[in-house]
Amino acid sequence: MLALARAWRFESSPGHHPARSTSKLLTHVRIWLFQPAPGRESNFAAAYSGHGVWAKLFARAGGFVGTRLLAPEETGGPWLTLDEWESRAAFDRFQEEHGETYRTLDEKLAGLTADERFIGAFDGV
Repeated sequence: MLALARAWRFESSPGHHPARSTSKLLTHVRIWLFQPAPGRESNFAAAYSGHGVWAKLFARAGGFVGTRLLAPEETGGPWLTLDEWESRAAFDRFQEEHGETYRTLDEKLAGLTADERFIGAFDGV
């Protein structure tokens, strides 16, 4: 157990990231926190996953890298989405080109969530 803890500490230490790709370090990530509507968790996961309808809409625009859906370890906890773009400019272009479709889809899927909050936008450094 001690060896496992040491390995984890070493692998998470600064400067030790052998699996990390250096090709796209600078990206723009938008993070949302969601509470799925009770009993709608599987529908929510299908719509908000990296292969769901949101990701398919985002993929219509250039500069979309991908979406990650993070499920809570504890039942009933909040879920997170991380939508990654090549840059803020790429996200802005998506909004200009697909804003109406985005709003329509948001209204259509409103019943899947009990709560949603935009956490923020972050740029890689």
